[in-house]
Amino acid sequence: MHLNKEKYDNTVKECTKALDLNPAYIKALVRRGEAHEKLEHFEEAIADMKKILEIDPSNDQARKAIRRLEPLAVENREMMKR
Repeated sequence: MHLNKEKYDNTVKECTKALDLNPAYIKALVRRGEAHEKLEHFEEAIADMKKILEIDPSNDQARKAIRRLEPLAVENREMMKR
């Protein structure tokens, strides 16, 4: 798990660098969102998917990801309250 976590952390960093250069780079948003999901950073993953929809409202992958991630984010918030 540690190796995977490190890999996903690096993915987030690299995609963030790419997005600093080009905020509309959908592929970087997708990859960063997926990495955030693997790291269980659901709010960040949702934010990336929503940004994709701002750029490309017809992006079905992002729409499906949001539907999958929102219940996980709610569950995560509930666990944090405890």
